[in-house]
Amino acid sequence: LLTNFGGALAFTSAYGGIINGIAVKKDYRGHGFGGKLLKDLCRLIDGEIFVCTSEKGADFYIKNGFIKCDTAVIVRG
Repeated sequence: LLTNFGGALAFTSAYGGIINGIAVKKDYRGHGFGGKLLKDLCRLIDGEIFVCTSEKGADFYIKNGFIKCDTAVIVRG
């Protein structure tokens, strides 16, 4: 998923998907664009969504409704 302010990489299957990364251009950070990008991406994925992220990146996903279940994987059912 690509936008004017950033992009995301995700893989999908019949059971859900894996978000492998979201990036927002430096000039657009801190204005809610990452959350919008994540919301748009979640609409495209049916089922559970797993996120591969760092411990530092986990806070962003938790803030946006995901549940931490490990240091590197977050699930949204």
